[in-house]
Amino acid sequence: MLYLIYAASSVITGPLVTFFPRQHTLDHSRSWLCTCVHGRGETRHAAGPSYRPKRLLAISQGDPQTNSTFVVIADNTQRVPYATLSYKWGQGQEPILTKKMLREGPGSLQFHIDRLPQTIADAVFVCQSLGIGYLWVDALCIIQDDGQDKAEQIGQMQQIYSQSTITIVASRANSSRDGFLHPRLLGDAYCRLTYRSKGGNEGSIILHRVSRQEEALEPLHERGWAYQEFLLPPRVIDYGRLQTKYHCRECESTITDGGRSSESAKMLLTRRGAFYELLKRCRATWNLKYMWCLFVEECSRRHLTIPADRLNAFSAIAEVVSKLTDQMDEYLAGHWRSNLPRSLMWRNLDELGVKYHSSEEYIAPSWSWASVVGKVRFGGG
Repeated sequence: MLYLIYAASSVITGPLVTFFPRQHTLDHSRSWLCTCVHGRGETRHAAGPSYRPKRLLAISQGDPQTNSTFVVIADNTQRVPYATLSYKWGQGQEPILTKKMLREGPGSLQFHIDRLPQTIADAVFVCQSLGIGYLWVDALCIIQDDGQDKAEQIGQMQQIYSQSTITIVASRANSSRDGFLHPRLLGDAYCRLTYRSKGGNEGSIILHRVSRQEEALEPLHERGWAYQEFLLPPRVIDYGRLQTKYHCRECESTITDGGRSSESAKMLLTRRGAFYELLKRCRATWNLKYMWCLFVEECSRRHLTIPADRLNAFSAIAEVVSKLTDQMDEYLAGHWRSNLPRSLMWRNLDELGVKYHSSEEYIAPSWSWASVVGKVRFGGG
């Protein structure tokens, strides 16, 4: 039987909170961002990024308590602070941006908050709480039935996420309809024990029974596109089933609202930290090549609705690595030319065996890890 330990007073994990209401979560989110931005004297949040996404959702100044909020899909003509959303679509995402909506004009591009899927509506509420007036959401900022616009925007993913003020990560939502701001309950399977720290401070330790469901992956951690969406932004606020956490790569700090981080969330934070170390220090080094293989291994285990997106969902990370090598290396279908002796030694870990795509579904040459479905691992053994 597994138990989690929560400590009140002098143990770092923080005080026990058994009920996490919506407003509690929003208040923490606002406090964390304000402390981070103003504490470091950062001006970019107020002045806007150096990059301008093609489209953004402009959020009206409605009252989130009375549901009087509207969003408008607008061509972005200014460099304004904006948030991005990382989430799991699920089945039947509606509404989505189409060519027909653009032809019909402004009336088709404005949505009352009640018309939005709950996950996107919750992201709008977070933006209002943070004082951010614009939000980038792929379903509404990319023309979903226009191949040219899709290709163009996929090519801009690195800038879209890395230039955002913050990325809202809806890890706990299994679809766009689920939302992520509903209350979290710790449950009643816990007991409190008296605790005295080495310094003599008295407090308590909470033993909480852990279910198999709590140990499972967050729903978003199974989505292929979400991996680069978590690594690229300067800041993320991650709404998980067990914990809400804020991470800033500049401050190199992580703040939580109590609760507990899932194992998959811990691993992602480790990868995010390693990615930032590459941004700060590495060039075409063994460390960079080694980390590339780790990134590929994690990304390859994730699910993609369209298998042909296997390389696209990793392209923004590849763009960053290319810049780190001063564009002196050549990117070849998920591999780097300088690392081919090592990176060609991959194997498929899918229990059903290696599944090669037919010529009609061509994604990558057979020597590339991207040519198969399922998790891959580099090296022997």
